[in-house]
Amino acid sequence: MTGAVVLLALASGLSGEGGVLHTCRLGAAGGEAYGEAAIIESFRRDPMAFASTRESVEAAGHLAVFGDDCALFADVSAAGIARLWRLGPGTPAWPEPRIDVPFDPCLAQDAIGVAFAGSDHAALAPDAAARVVAVGRDIMRDSGPSDVAARLCAFVIRAFGDADRGAALFSVHRLGGDRVRTAGFAHVAAFWRGGTVHIVHDRAGEAAVAASVWSPVIAPGVAPAPNNEEPPI
Repeated sequence: MTGAVVLLALASGLSGEGGVLHTCRLGAAGGEAYGEAAIIESFRRDPMAFASTRESVEAAGHLAVFGDDCALFADVSAAGIARLWRLGPGTPAWPEPRIDVPFDPCLAQDAIGVAFAGSDHAALAPDAAARVVAVGRDIMRDSGPSDVAARLCAFVIRAFGDADRGAALFSVHRLGGDRVRTAGFAHVAAFWRGGTVHIVHDRAGEAAVAASVWSPVIAPGVAPAPNNEEPPI
């Protein structure tokens, strides 16, 4: 079985041949699963619907499969899948107990910032670096904040290919500007071929972020600020 066929079988809840390594980690719907058994079970509970395969992009150590509104992004080796990300519709993960720490990735005030260094991605040709940044900026515009006080920043997690054909996985952090804040990361995958760019958002992950809110602590005696202003933290 080819790598793409293995991923599509896994998306349906099947293990496939030479599939998931026992040490594999899955990022999906705002949560994570560890190990072959847990990952396969997560797809059995919530299978992905690839009505049609729009594109399969592969390079040394990397594989991505895209449908119209879903995608699988994988680190692969001769032994199998070592790391996996699922993007698209699905059931948002149940939020784990946590302590929220305010984090603003855009202190440089670059409204559509893309954190990226081409040297971090061995399977990405140098001529594709500008393409990755351009796609990241498209994603930032497509992820436009619903409120003017939000902060957005895209981090390139994986990128491979060349300027004509390749794929990239981004982790987009959004710090909402509303009174009750949302803050967190959701993945976005993209492939490009010639002049075509196809972007897939992890809508289930975005829903998980939106469902997990935190409220800034207001210093005693300080009047609450309007929603379009930054309250004291």
